[in-house]
Amino acid sequence: MSYTAEQFLAFESAVWSALATGDVAADAYLLADDFLGVYPSGFAGKDQHVGQLRSGPTVASHELFDARIQVLSEDVVLLAYRATWTRHGKGREGDPE
Repeated sequence: MSYTAEQFLAFESAVWSALATGDVAADAYLLADDFLGVYPSGFAGKDQHVGQLRSGPTVASHELFDARIQVLSEDVVLLAYRATWTRHGKGREGDPE
């Protein structure tokens, strides 16, 4: 099977869209049960990622770029990319992170 960064980036973009709309169901559906998010502040699993949407959207805008994939096995693909985004919420929107 052939994988492209664009294919996986499309799925990841859907996750970011769920963060922007506050769509808990879409976020939960799109993330694997063993999801591992890697952030400047540390790691988060699926429950933490989905849980952040309980109060509504968390992202006002986002851009993903420099995507790379590494096929680790037939069932495991690592997607890495850079993201620029701004927070959603009164008093929280500002410079991109």
